[in-house]
Amino acid sequence: LLFSSALDQNGEEEEGIKGFMPADILREWRRGQRLKCVYCQKKYATVGCVGKSCRKTYHVSCGIANDCLLQFCGTFTTYCRDHRPLQKVHTVVGTTSPAKHRSADCCGICLDELEEVASISVLWSPCCGGWFHRKCVENLADASGYFFKCPLCKNKDEFENEMKLFGVFVPDQDAAWETQPNAFEELLERHGTFDADECICPEGRDKDEDYTEFYKHVARDFE
Repeated sequence: LLFSSALDQNGEEEEGIKGFMPADILREWRRGQRLKCVYCQKKYATVGCVGKSCRKTYHVSCGIANDCLLQFCGTFTTYCRDHRPLQKVHTVVGTTSPAKHRSADCCGICLDELEEVASISVLWSPCCGGWFHRKCVENLADASGYFFKCPLCKNKDEFENEMKLFGVFVPDQDAAWETQPNAFEELLERHGTFDADECICPEGRDKDEDYTEFYKHVARDFE
């Protein structure tokens, strides 16, 4: 729905399907009956390249599989492989981040060797000048959700906008580590055994009850 060329969100967010009204969806579906995907040759290819004079139409999945660019922001524009823009790499000014001196030979996430920079499979960060494998950034976005930001300089807005503009989908969800049950349970643990050479508690070293005579004894010894 987001990438269909002739479909507009004419409703409020809570109306229809995220603002896409049933009558408009049906109209776009009928239009799609006449459109064939340039990659799989099947109908209902309602996504089209915005390149000048380009008439290619395709399905979202076919476009992704054939290196089309889907921009996950703004008006959700798409480009076929022949017309997709590349990032404009420029000098990063006004930052003290060591990342601006980072070599373009390795990915800032996995630290493995990079392919040719400024290509479809490699992404550049305008906030600090870092370089990343596209797949590494996509995995980071999928795991981070709302917490997605540059792994080198921690910039969020500029980094996220650039990644969305060049085909990275950032889900509106909590990070994977936030949804795991008891993910930070160890932070609530405390040492529960008295380790000094001499223990005078009649119930032994494992006695662990706050604000008793033996609790004060333990606290004093640790201090």
